[in-house]
Amino acid sequence: MRSSDVPSTAPRAKYTSIESGTSLISALAKDDGMKEDPADQIPEIPLVPQPETAAAKEALGFKWAGKDSDGKVVGMRSKFGGAPDLLQPLDVVRCSCGKVMAHYAQIDSIGDKFILGDCGMIFVFVCFDCLEVKAVLQSA
Repeated sequence: MRSSDVPSTAPRAKYTSIESGTSLISALAKDDGMKEDPADQIPEIPLVPQPETAAAKEALGFKWAGKDSDGKVVGMRSKFGGAPDLLQPLDVVRCSCGKVMAHYAQIDSIGDKFILGDCGMIFVFVCFDCLEVKAVLQSA
């Protein structure tokens, strides 16, 4: 289920209400009493697979998956920073110190042989103060 499929009466996670490309720090700073500092925001940096061996080239791609509901090619959604392209609603990810963790990266399914659920992704969050890391796996 995509976040856009959630009925309007359902409580929505803060991440799902953030527009693509909007920093989590910017969106949550007011709610959390955090200092909004553009230097703390990770810009979106796409990660493009560049297989160097025949086995790696074979591992890429999907027989049936094409684009997701946002028009992004499945298998090509990996990136550092930016707003997470969530597949399902997600509660704000917090560090054990209580601070909102920054979205550091998302890792897409690789291909049919190494698919994460139903063309899922792994989202990685980090606290830059404590260096604690959390990962969340979501499937469409």
